[in-house]
Amino acid sequence: MPGSLFRILFIALCLSLPAALYSGAWTQKRGGLFTRVAVLRFEATSQFTLEGTREALADNGRVVDLGIYHYLEYGLFDDLSLVTNFGYKRIAFSCAVEDCGNSSVGFSDVYLGVRYRLAQSPWVWSLQTGVKLPTGYETDEEKLDSAPPLGDGQTDLEFRLLTGRSILNYRAYVNFELAYRIRSGEPVDEMHFLLEAGLNLTRDYLFIATLYGVQGLSETAGQDDFRLVNGRVVNFVGMGAVEEFTNVRLQLVYRIARTVDLSFELNQVLAGRNTSLATTVGGGLALRF
Repeated sequence: MPGSLFRILFIALCLSLPAALYSGAWTQKRGGLFTRVAVLRFEATSQFTLEGTREALADNGRVVDLGIYHYLEYGLFDDLSLVTNFGYKRIAFSCAVEDCGNSSVGFSDVYLGVRYRLAQSPWVWSLQTGVKLPTGYETDEEKLDSAPPLGDGQTDLEFRLLTGRSILNYRAYVNFELAYRIRSGEPVDEMHFLLEAGLNLTRDYLFIATLYGVQGLSETAGQDDFRLVNGRVVNFVGMGAVEEFTNVRLQLVYRIARTVDLSFELNQVLAGRNTSLATTVGGGLALRF
């Protein structure tokens, strides 16, 4: 029915957030390469409404996103790195209503950017600019036939300021980021923030804790934030002008070899507006050359 179809579409749009992990303000040396492949599983059965209250997805709905994500940095020069990120995933929606649910499989958005190092002592300061591009996936509700889309279909431009430094005699580090994202179409522009700290537990184990999120730069709700379903006005998650969230991510990184790392992570949405209350778990393999 139309209400279920809209819920599928709008819930899934919030899954298009980049899942790759930025490596902080540091740049790669000229010719240096850092690459990471991660497998992440996202699941949500609840949401935060436009007012910020928590509620279950309609009809006992459930969204599962299983994706493979590739993140890469390449040192064009010592102070200038190329940054890319893209994913291939399957998004499925199901609920208790008969004939409810469908899935989509394919490439999601791709991110292309460059990071320029401004200073490196004692704090490393960098600027990064990048663009998020859709990969041609379908976003039309009727053509999707109740399947969730693989992204929002938008082209977004961002400008990011990054700073970080090693502390505790190089046994730990801190990293801070602030970004401005210019969004095409109806959604309002956004500010992105990130605070991260890492600690070497032993020579081979690194623990990382990250707090990050998105804040909309306008309180205006777009027309598509609200739909009339069964005679009442309902706002749907993940669609329209405003979407905000605060997440925490915990990672344990095991150094298999000098240039090879294996990581495990847990990512939890803590609060938000017009977004899913989701838990993401997964792991990744990183290589440095």
